[in-house]
Amino acid sequence: VQIETLPATATVTATSSSASIATATIAEGKLTITGVAEGNAIVELTITADGEAESYRTIAVRVDEA
Repeated sequence: VQIETLPATATVTATSSSASIATATIAEGKLTITGVAEGNAIVELTITADGEAESYRTIAVRVDEA
């Protein structure tokens, strides 16, 4: 998934609630979620920009088969 932010200089980080179920990485503005094992996890995106409040978004992930 391509991530675009306003302002464009904002920083986005991704964290998985359970890296043993699914991992999440951001590289070159692209979010990649990879299933590791069957189960459920939450991926949280944290968006930060100078002079702005942090913003958070969550994505529910269900892995049926890894």
